Amino acid sequence: MNINHDNIPYYNSLEFRNRFFNNSLKVNQIFKHEFEHFLIAKFEDIREVMTYPTPHYRRPIIEVLFITQGSITRGCYFNKVTVAPHQLHVWSAKNVAMLDHFSEDIAGFYCHFDLEYLAQSHNAIDVVNGYHLIHTLMYSQALDLPKNSFVAIHRIFERLHEIFHQAYNPLLISTYLITLLVEIIQCIDQSATSPLLPGRALKIVNEFNHHLFKHIRTEQSLKFYANQLCITQGYLNKVLKQVTGKSASNCLYEALALEAKALLVHSQDSIGQIAFQLGFSDASHFARFFKKHLGVSPSYFRKKS
Repeated sequence: MNINHDNIPYYNSLEFRNRFFNNSLKVNQIFKHEFEHFLIAKFEDIREVMTYPTPHYRRPIIEVLFITQGSITRGCYFNKVTVAPHQLHVWSAKNVAMLDHFSEDIAGFYCHFDLEYLAQSHNAIDVVNGYHLIHTLMYSQALDLPKNSFVAIHRIFERLHEIFHQAYNPLLISTYLITLLVEIIQCIDQSATSPLLPGRALKIVNEFNHHLFKHIRTEQSLKFYANQLCITQGYLNKVLKQVTGKSASNCLYEALALEAKALLVHSQDSIGQIAFQLGFSDASHFARFFKKHLGVSPSYFRKKS
């Protein structure tokens, strides 16, 4: 496992399997073929063999959740997204995520893939452009699927599962994945309740997150991040509220809390040392901040983690 600059663990698919799944025959049946690049499994199977909730992590692949029964709740940067029946959620490679909860009756499909896997038989630019359009909507919510789209997408997942587990064919899988992306884009276009966010707004949020997780230990002023993006603090706040539903200050505090959690779990430094690394004047100031935003003391959180 590698720790990148923001101290959030970065797992490839093998490391993710070893960290969060047991060593059973069913796990070996799920993680097969080129699972680093593509994998599909039923949630009812995953729930039996996976350890959750997980801490925050990053992965180099795109994750797709499709729910037919029950629900799953995951963290996406600062947001909690619950995916319910007749909903779908897509999450980008390298973005911060975590798995919070499966319902006991969950059913549906989990799928992950990388863009290179798709592009092996399709125009890479078309693939990337289509994917970014999807991610625009998925930042803080799942996608509601109309009945006809739900049925069509369900068939695609069933077929992908059949090909992956019975007659593995990478080119056929990539073709079905492209079809899946097209179906999702069509759902977005038809959704009156979930309009697409402007591309510039999404770009600002993505760049803000990049700078935030890179500099949060040393820079905790909104002016700094607005300057990095060459926009005003007011405009930054407006865009963040539009995309995430949260103010710029709340995003900053949540990033600082997330960094604190990562240090408490993954480093051996004392709480006082962590407080200093995060720019707090003393451990008591850090403890008050942590308690306010997370509801428990740093020492209690570290002990339970």
